[in-house]
Amino acid sequence: MLGINKSDLADAGRWVRDHFSNWFANSFVMVGVFAIIIGSIIIGMYFDGAYARRWSSEMEAEDVFRNYGWLISLAMVFFTAAGVKAFQEGARFAGGVLVVAGLYFTLLSATQSVGVVTLKAQQMMAEADAFVRVEDTDTARLDFLKSERQLVIDTRDSEIARIEGSINAIRNDGVAGIPRADQDSIDSYNARIDTLRNEADAKIAELGDDIKSELATPETEGENEEAAVKPQRFDAGIEFWAFLLHGDDATEKEKESLTYWYMLFWSIGCPIMGQMLAVYLVITRRTRTEAEKKASPLMITDEGYWETRIAKALKTRMKKPTPEGMRNMYFNGVSTIHELRNSLLYRVKKGLLSQRDFDFIMREGEWEPKPIPNGKDPHPLGDNDADDKSSRNLPAIT
Repeated sequence: MLGINKSDLADAGRWVRDHFSNWFANSFVMVGVFAIIIGSIIIGMYFDGAYARRWSSEMEAEDVFRNYGWLISLAMVFFTAAGVKAFQEGARFAGGVLVVAGLYFTLLSATQSVGVVTLKAQQMMAEADAFVRVEDTDTARLDFLKSERQLVIDTRDSEIARIEGSINAIRNDGVAGIPRADQDSIDSYNARIDTLRNEADAKIAELGDDIKSELATPETEGENEEAAVKPQRFDAGIEFWAFLLHGDDATEKEKESLTYWYMLFWSIGCPIMGQMLAVYLVITRRTRTEAEKKASPLMITDEGYWETRIAKALKTRMKKPTPEGMRNMYFNGVSTIHELRNSLLYRVKKGLLSQRDFDFIMREGEWEPKPIPNGKDPHPLGDNDADDKSSRNLPAIT
């Protein structure tokens, strides 16, 4: 039956019964946490890139500024992780510097995230403030359309003036003639100007038609009462928290202050999640290192190592042997006395080492060293073992 061993199936069944639920729960949680962390870093990169891009002085440099914002998001994670690792490895000064740099980039990233998300709240409040309905006249709609048209005109003229300034800077750079690269930039700027004009003209024409329609059919009292609806000034979540914290009579000023606090705590979530990745990397490394240390007693399966070292340890010429001295002299591949003891006990249980020899090496129980007949050692040491001189000079370790 495909070579399936019934014993293996039974072992698999017992593992599923005893460990599957725990493994699945732990794996599900860790995968979910890791996905949230990665998603938060991606969102933070979007915020930081959008914020940094707004500072670009030229169209061609927008991608460079956006990439810089992305680097800030990544720097806060990996600088912190590298700093903690360096600190654990003993490079305390370098680790401290990297951790401080990571915290600096975290603060910078949080600030940029706040700048991006609060911009939307500011736009909501500005739109609501600009759209004021005048209940006692029939000109509210007309005034709004006129202000919208003027806003489009002003925005168009301001943007075109900025682009034309860039063109003039290229032409008046003091260099005779216009290089090919500069001409390409000028052509790109002119194309941008044409696009702005066409888009703005289309919007102005549309608003002009609305104004003409409003002038031709003025709104009468009670008719089309809901034609112009004031935009919502505050988000529904802000209204909820304002009601909880300040009651039903919360003022606009209190709601505005609450908006900025809400945006602050909401925005710093992504940088904090990014730092969690640094913590995750460090924890994973520490867990792996501890697992490797625990795996070191597997050397007990290396028969050549243990047979040779045990034989030498049983023939020691150290005047005052101690467990620490025995480990240093004969079992330097084992990091601690505890590991040496466990490894030797394993061999005792397997019948590969007598209890008397174990007691002799570890200085435990009752043991009697064999006398040296005629002052000669019946078990001479090998070339790699300690000689009389070096053995006697070893300090007694208590």
